[in-house]
Amino acid sequence: MTLLVLGLISYAKNGVEVTTLSIVTKGSDNKFSLSGAKYTIKKITTDENNNEVIEDAKDYYGNLIGNEENIDGTAYRIITSNENGEINLDLPSGKYRITEIVAPTGYKLNKNNSYDVVSVSYTHLRAHETRHDL
Repeated sequence: MTLLVLGLISYAKNGVEVTTLSIVTKGSDNKFSLSGAKYTIKKITTDENNNEVIEDAKDYYGNLIGNEENIDGTAYRIITSNENGEINLDLPSGKYRITEIVAPTGYKLNKNNSYDVVSVSYTHLRAHETRHDL
């Protein structure tokens, strides 16, 4: 399976820097989009001691993204890929960790199922793209 993660150029929206994050899940042949992949998205910041702080991601409006689901006895905030294998979110610019929790039907999770994505601030006007072949 191939996971393609795009952090598109950030833009200002009502004074807030926003990045449209697109996650596309496709088969290893890159021909078929795979629906039903379940992901968590966490915002990563650092505290005053430079320790990593991880929290559930919020959208541009400050709402927690995803729906609460219990998977194998653990509660997660889950975002599920649509019929086109896509997830599209407007998030405040920053660093995020995307973790695939459940693979699409017929596929297995890869051992390396977590990816860090850094969106670029509006003032830098650069894009960040990461591609992972699983």
